[in-house]
Parts: sequence; C-alpha cells; structure tokens
Amino acid sequence: MRPYRFRLESLLRLRRAQEQAARYALAAANAAVRSTGSVLAYRQAAYEVLPRSSGSVPMDDFRREETESVLAAQSLLGARSRYMRAVEESSRRQEAWMRSRMAVTVLDRLDARRRSEHRLEEQREETKATDDVVGARLVGKAVALGNAHGNGNGNGNGNGNGNGNGNGNGNGSSDLHNHPASYRSGTGR
Repeated sequence: MRPYRFRLESLLRLRRAQEQAARYALAAANAAVRSTGSVLAYRQAAYEVLPRSSGSVPMDDFRREETESVLAAQSLLGARSRYMRAVEESSRRQEAWMRSRMAVTVLDRLDARRRSEHRLEEQREETKATDDVVGARLVGKAVALGNAHGNGNGNGNGNGNGNGNGNGNGNGSSDLHNHPASYRSGTGR
C-alpha cells in the first residue's frame, strides 16, 4: 500500500501560515491596546491634576489655565479615541484569528480522519495477507498429511496381508478375499 499523503496538505500549510500571520497581527493589536491604554491613563491622570484656580484670578493666569485645560482635554479625547480604535482593531484581529484557527482545526481533523482510515485499510490488507499466508500453509499441510496417510486422490494398490490403503481407484485386496473358503474358515494352509 502506498504511504499516507494528505491530499490537502498544501492547503493546510497555507491555512497554518494564515493562522500564524493572524496570530501575529492579533499580538500587535493587543500590544497597541496596552500602549494606547497606558497613554490614556497618563492623559487622564494629567488632566485630573491640572491646577485650577478658584475665585478671581488675573486674566493672563485664567487664559493660561484655560489653554492648558483645553489642550489636556483634547489630548485626553485623542488618547481615548486612539484607545477605542485599538480595542476595535484588536476585536477584529481576534475574530480573524479565530476564523483562521477554525480553518486549520477543520483541516487537521480531516487529516486525522483520513490518516486513521488509511491505517485501518493498511491493517485490513495486512490481515488479509496474513490470512492468505496462513491459509496457504494450512492447505499445504493438509495436502502433505493427506498424501502421507493415503487419503489423497491417488491409486491405492494394496497387495497381501489386507493392508491396501487408498480412496482412489485402488485395487486393495487381501489374502482373505482372493483365496478359497478353506482359508477363510481357518482350515487351509
């Protein structure tokens, strides 16, 4: 029997490469989530600790605080937006990786099933070959035993003393059958 070969092996290799690329893309997307999450936390903390004056303040101080507050808020909103996009991208990459992983899993299962079927077929052929060899040996022994015991289909020619063996067209005869009645009764010879 031919050795096992999965007919879809090239497709399986392609799917595995795609799954690996999807895994790398997911890892990069998750790294981006962590990175933008860190930036977001930093921007949030920076916005919360901005100095805010209470009461009446000089106009220059008010404008400076307002500018700092607006810039910090814009920075915080930008960081939050980048973080949300990174989370969405990570979700898309997760789904893509899961789809590619499923495609590999399906092909792996098919390969395992085909490999198992191939092994069973090999076992069947091996069993059949063994049965044929054992059967041939048994037939050979039976023929040999049959010839040794005179049970074959040959010509049996038994002469004298009543020992004619053979199931064929033999002429087995003994002294009792070929002599007169005096021999049979024990009075002759």
